[in-house]
Amino acid sequence: MNNIRQYLIIAISVLVVAAILLSISNISSMYKLLATINACIATFFLFTYPDRPYSLHKMVNLFVLFFFVIANAIQYSTNTNVTTFPMTICADSDGDYERFQILVLGILLLFNFSYPAFRTQPKEYIKEPQIILSNKKLIITSLVGVISTIFYYRNALLLMFFRGLASSGDEGEMADLGGGNVGMLLFDKVIRALPFACFLWAAHYRVQKRVRWGLLLIMLIALFPTALARNATAMYWLPVAFLLFKFIQRKNVFVLTMLLGLLVVFPLLENFRHWSGHFYIGLSFDFLNEMHFDASQNFMIIMKAEIVTWGRQLLGALLFWFPRSLWEAKPVGSGHFVAEQYSDFTNISMPWFAEGYINFGFVGIVAFTILLSWFCSFLDSNYWENRNDNKNITPYYLLLLSSLLFILRGDLMSSLAYTLATIFDLYIVYKIAISKFSGCK
Repeated sequence: MNNIRQYLIIAISVLVVAAILLSISNISSMYKLLATINACIATFFLFTYPDRPYSLHKMVNLFVLFFFVIANAIQYSTNTNVTTFPMTICADSDGDYERFQILVLGILLLFNFSYPAFRTQPKEYIKEPQIILSNKKLIITSLVGVISTIFYYRNALLLMFFRGLASSGDEGEMADLGGGNVGMLLFDKVIRALPFACFLWAAHYRVQKRVRWGLLLIMLIALFPTALARNATAMYWLPVAFLLFKFIQRKNVFVLTMLLGLLVVFPLLENFRHWSGHFYIGLSFDFLNEMHFDASQNFMIIMKAEIVTWGRQLLGALLFWFPRSLWEAKPVGSGHFVAEQYSDFTNISMPWFAEGYINFGFVGIVAFTILLSWFCSFLDSNYWENRNDNKNITPYYLLLLSSLLFILRGDLMSSLAYTLATIFDLYIVYKIAISKFSGCK
């Protein structure tokens, strides 16, 4: 009966997505066919592996469905240029959109069919002794994070809660931490994120209820959702939602929750990014014509322009931590690198698969797809097989799960730096607060 119900859910979901794609007008019949096939494949794999209600594998298919298929189709249909580049570079007069969907089909097939091939026997862990966290250390560490954040925003405290009020004047009055990008990374993703790490460990190990609620309140002050970029909101608050609302972990609920988040919550948060005096709420695909969904067109642009750096961009991403003052020729992020050739606005995305192309051409796309498949399969297998024996894996896995959309959208340099900084934060807080003996509280 459970299998029949799952197949029914898959069938209905595929039919709904297919109907949406087929109903889009002003696109070629070949494109519509290819996009519909890709949407059906991605949707099908969103609901496979029912023994893993949530997984990195599902997040990749969700990303491809929204950013490479639905958003791409809407932009093609409305003839919208969501990049800062000349529209002619991604016009469909010579079949750019159709060729892109052929590429997406290849990526989907390679990723999804290599994923089970990488499913190896997970590492066995020795069952851990009872772990006790120091409530006092968690609270003190969390307070360090929130007090530092308040000090940083001391002359513009409203920006801690409402990002859309930011202005050049407000930003100029904030504390100067020094260190340029490295200094900002240390503050924003390590110091400011301390309350997140403290609450995540406290919720995971179920410390005293009043301590958990206190840590959640501190986190809410330091990392208020409407004060953060949307990738940061997902990175911090999705793991919290997992631990607070256990029903999200049930079969199919995670996928439906993520769909709701992309369709409703993310567009809603845009109201707080640039406040215009109007508050919009509603269900529409119009938000897919905004620059936040520029991933597919940026991918098309670098292939159209045949921009290949033969590994230079990858080297810059891997050495993101190396000071630019000591390496003046250090590569900038791939989005910035491409954008500066066409526009003054350089804060654009560069999706994971496009990073493969910009480094090694079409061979790079294949290599990055296989690497992603291995990475997702390895972590998914280890988490689902060992989460009861190695409980420490859960906070790290939930963080990666919530960061994956950001990593896939790119660019690689910024997403890698932010994600590794937050992982480091989790590790440091754990080492500060952990004790394996009941008398060390």
